[in-house]
Amino acid sequence: MRMKGLHTQEIENWRNQIKMALGPGGKRVVDRNEQVKNRLRIKELERDFVRKDKALAEATALLIL
Repeated sequence: MRMKGLHTQEIENWRNQIKMALGPGGKRVVDRNEQVKNRLRIKELERDFVRKDKALAEATALLIL
């Protein structure tokens, strides 16, 4: 996992967050509004990632030249 940039602590944090989100008995406790907000935030982060990835690729190309 480390080769892909994942650390044990991050995975453990995600696991704990999932357990907390599921609540007692494994039932979901996240309400609909929070789900919508999370989806919007994920889309925003994905767009930001693509933008930064393109900028990094451009910078790399310029350095190679």
